[in-house]
Amino acid sequence: MRIILLSGLVSLLVSCEYPRQVPLADSPQSIYARNIKSVWEVSDIYFEADGTKIKEGEIWYRQSGSILIAAPHEPSDRFTGNIVFEMCRINPEFSCLVAKNFRSDRDGRLRYNVNRPTITNGSDSCDRPNRFAYRIFQNFREYLERSSVRLYVEIHGNSRPLSQNAIEIAHEGINAIRIEQAFSGLPVKIEGLSFIHYRAREAKACGTLDIMPSSIHLELPFDFRDPDKPIGKDIATRLNIAVTRLVAMEF
Repeated sequence: MRIILLSGLVSLLVSCEYPRQVPLADSPQSIYARNIKSVWEVSDIYFEADGTKIKEGEIWYRQSGSILIAAPHEPSDRFTGNIVFEMCRINPEFSCLVAKNFRSDRDGRLRYNVNRPTITNGSDSCDRPNRFAYRIFQNFREYLERSSVRLYVEIHGNSRPLSQNAIEIAHEGINAIRIEQAFSGLPVKIEGLSFIHYRAREAKACGTLDIMPSSIHLELPFDFRDPDKPIGKDIATRLNIAVTRLVAMEF
């Protein structure tokens, strides 16, 4: 895919070169990559300016069943990609999607959000979409629409001090009580049942939760993601159980 975008007199391009087939065990991922034999498709996303081609990020995808688990903000939401890889190793019936290294500047202060057409700490509003972020979002969206997804699960990480004691869950098209039942045994706060800070407003307004009819958006505190912490050691297993329960209840 190659899109020509004009800014003044400079011709800029967003291009997508895909797919290449990558055995996950050979990838640069950390602990969860070891001994995983799944083969994933990897799309490399590039910007081009004045004849210079710069890799902006990559999208990892494995298509399987109608439950899609995604991590759009690796590595800024640290370890979320590893959690998705591990959930897919545990459950081969999950389709899985990981976006990595999408930053809108070289020192990483700004981030293309990938799951919506905006930039964090820049134009992070549906009223002010960023044209490059929009093209990246469209590439990500193509994977969402490849198959008939019954449930979309998006995994994020947060470092907000007041949100470090529980997983905050926003949702679209799913009963909050069912989510609470499915996630029993995990400390959670669920939109509609408790106050949560992370309500996925922009993703619901113009992003992934707007286009996926049945979705849950998980914000995991750092200890829940860190494999060196007690709860982080088996978080992928526990999330796998919770999502499987939710599917049985709702679908």
